[in-house]
Amino acid sequence: MIEREDLFLRYFNDVKSLLMDIFQSGFDTIGEGTVKEIEHLRDVAIRCGMSSLSKLFDRLIKTVREDMHSIDSGESITMVYFQILQYIDYAQNKVMYDKAEKIY
Repeated sequence: MIEREDLFLRYFNDVKSLLMDIFQSGFDTIGEGTVKEIEHLRDVAIRCGMSSLSKLFDRLIKTVREDMHSIDSGESITMVYFQILQYIDYAQNKVMYDKAEKIY
């Protein structure tokens, strides 16, 4: 049986993988398909009680959509991107500590 911590770690790896894809392809090339993936990850965050992360995803979605339809957007995609990445790093560390605490 997969433990709760392992499910969170798998989810965080999925988020990081999507973020890496966005980074490699360029922030100005994010399409509607990628937005759908972000929405899915946001929905999972909501179901898992990670409201701060879901709000960051909402900001990213809003910023990406603004960039798709205008020359000048409000918030920087890069800024939100790195806030999500920082959240994921902190959350992964917390889960790893929780997992280690169970062992010792």
